[in-house]
Amino acid sequence: MNQKEIYKNLKERIIEILNQDEKSISSISKQLESEGTKIHRLTLTGYLMALRDLNILKEKEIQPSKIYSVNSVEERNIYEIIGEFISDHPESGDLCVYILHQLFRRPILKYEIDRCCGEKPEYAEKVYGDERKMALDILESMGIHVSKNMPAYVPKKEYVDEFRDILIQMVINGYNLQRFVSNKKTQMKIDSI
Repeated sequence: MNQKEIYKNLKERIIEILNQDEKSISSISKQLESEGTKIHRLTLTGYLMALRDLNILKEKEIQPSKIYSVNSVEERNIYEIIGEFISDHPESGDLCVYILHQLFRRPILKYEIDRCCGEKPEYAEKVYGDERKMALDILESMGIHVSKNMPAYVPKKEYVDEFRDILIQMVINGYNLQRFVSNKKTQMKIDSI
């Protein structure tokens, strides 16, 4: 395999390796070498640092090594994460309003529901005046321009269990904790009296 072919798929291969678990430079080098890809350690170190600078990888120092992991937080925004979670829910619009309202502590604009691919809310209450203007101003301050007559909502129905589940998933994904989570589903047995 020539040098050009090695570097062509190196980024994808490093991400595959680090999706399994965080690793040191020497561990990454050994795994690549066991697969037939031989790269000088200094070249690999520079490549990993470049991927870190591009926010593709996270780096932490555990003396005497540097440990790398995939930076999954940068890959998707909050609307995409919530959109994936609510996509199969029959009340996706209301669930979206509830989750975003719990996170942002303000009315949620229709623009944000649309970004999550949520349906039109059935139970949420429309808000007007200063409450709606506050939500518009916050998005405007972030450089997001939406129509001044965009409806805004506050939740009237609670989705506590769903909210807890999405927070757990966000923490697991954001801190690359998948390796600690059991894939086995456990079922509690209740003895009949």
